[in-house]
Amino acid sequence: MVHEIIVQLVLYHDGHYLSGLIESLKAQSFKNFHVVALDNSSDDTAAKKFKALWPDGELFRTGKNLGYAGGHSFLIERTLHSGAPFVVVLNTDVQLHPDFLSELYARMKNNHELDACGPLILEGKGASKSNIVQNYRLFMDFTRARKFSPDAGKCFNGDEELPFFAQTDYLDRKSTRLNSS
Repeated sequence: MVHEIIVQLVLYHDGHYLSGLIESLKAQSFKNFHVVALDNSSDDTAAKKFKALWPDGELFRTGKNLGYAGGHSFLIERTLHSGAPFVVVLNTDVQLHPDFLSELYARMKNNHELDACGPLILEGKGASKSNIVQNYRLFMDFTRARKFSPDAGKCFNGDEELPFFAQTDYLDRKSTRLNSS
């Protein structure tokens, strides 16, 4: 079966976050997705916990820490061959709205001019949630190694308050070299 979405996780000392993330993945209204994870040479129980919570997921091991970006690059090289048209890169410390994958899939499928799509991230600690924006649009100052989100700290009360489509910066090996010299 070809899945429409591959969800990628890089595991590193973060097993304590997995229960919340996995429960939010199980609650997704969109079901045609597959989860892959990389054990980034973590010395905790993240890989074991991932397999216990999501037995159908694929777990990769490299025997060394590739870093966050290297870990996701490793996974993308493998998931590109799966035939899935979309890949979702997630941190393990997030909990997703039940319609997250459904909305993301619809936006990407129906807007062919989009190359990438990112979520609105609201602040929250533990079980408490807020409507304060942590991250929405992200811009990078590569020469100073700083990021800027113009919407951070805003109180979010509805979709009309933030631009739906926005130009954002990106980070890749070539642009990093060019911008840091």
